[in-house]
Amino acid sequence: MKFAVRHPGGAVHDIVLEGSIAVIGRDPSCDLVLDDPKSSRRHAVVESGPDGLVVRDTGSANGISVNGRKTERAPLKVGDVFRIGDVEVTILGEHDAGTVVMEPPPHTATPPLADSLPRPSFAPRRADTSPRAAALREAPRPLTVSVLAVLWVLSIPFHVVTGMALARDRPGSGGLLIAGLFALLAIIAAVMAFGLWTARGWARPAQIALAALGILNCPFALASIAVLAYMLRTPARRYFDRAAVDTTADQTEPVFAAAVVAAVVLGGLITAGLTIVARTARTGLG
Repeated sequence: MKFAVRHPGGAVHDIVLEGSIAVIGRDPSCDLVLDDPKSSRRHAVVESGPDGLVVRDTGSANGISVNGRKTERAPLKVGDVFRIGDVEVTILGEHDAGTVVMEPPPHTATPPLADSLPRPSFAPRRADTSPRAAALREAPRPLTVSVLAVLWVLSIPFHVVTGMALARDRPGSGGLLIAGLFALLAIIAAVMAFGLWTARGWARPAQIALAALGILNCPFALASIAVLAYMLRTPARRYFDRAAVDTTADQTEPVFAAAVVAAVVLGGLITAGLTIVARTARTGLG
C-alpha cells in the first residue's frame, strides 16, 4: 500500500506499508502514526482485499472523509484522497515517482545518526497480519464490557450457594434437580465472563439472548434492558467484530456502566426483599 501523507504545514511524505491492513491514528502502535489532535488513537483502517483497497472508520470521534465526502467506509482507488483531522492521505499507484519505503531492507545496517534525528510526524512500520498482532492492535476493552464480565464472575458463587441452600430444603430428586440447575447457571456465568473479557465473537449475541430472557425476570428487568440497549449499539458490535474501535472516544461508556451496576444492585435488593417477605409469610403460616 502506497500513500502520500500531507500535513497542515504543506509537507508531503510518500510512504509504503507492507501487508494487507494498516491501522492509522495517534497511538504509537499504529502502522501510520499521525501527529494530529483531531485524530483518535486508532482512527481508521485501510485494508487490501480482492476488490482493492477499502478505508473504514473505527469509531473515531471526528470521522473520516473520502474525496471531500464524509463516510464510515469507502473503496479507494489510485488518486483518491481521504482526510483524517487535518491530515490528507492520497492513494498512490504502483509506479508513482518519489515513493520510498520507510524501513531499511533486510540485513541493511541503520546509520548511527538515525537514532539522534527527530521523529517524523508519522511512523510507518511493517504491518504484521498475524492473529496475535491483530489482537494487539485492538482497542482497550470498553468499561461496560469489563463491568459485565465482572458481574458474571460475581454471580458464580451466588448461583453455587443459592443452589446448595435450596437443594438442602428439598431432599430427594427435587433437591438434585435444583442443585443441577444452579450448577448449570454457574457454568453459563463462567463462560459468559470469559467470552466478554476476551471479546469472543459469540459473546455479544449470547449476552443479547440472555438479556432478552432476563427481561422476564422482574427484579432484574431494568438491568436486562440496560444491557440490551448497550449491546445493540454500533460501537459494541464493532468491538466484538474486532474492528479496533477507539472506545476512549465514546463518552456514553461510563453512563451505561453505571446504569448496569445500579440496575443489578436494585434487582438484588428487590430479590432480597421478596425473599424475606416470603419467609416471613411461611413462618407466620407455620
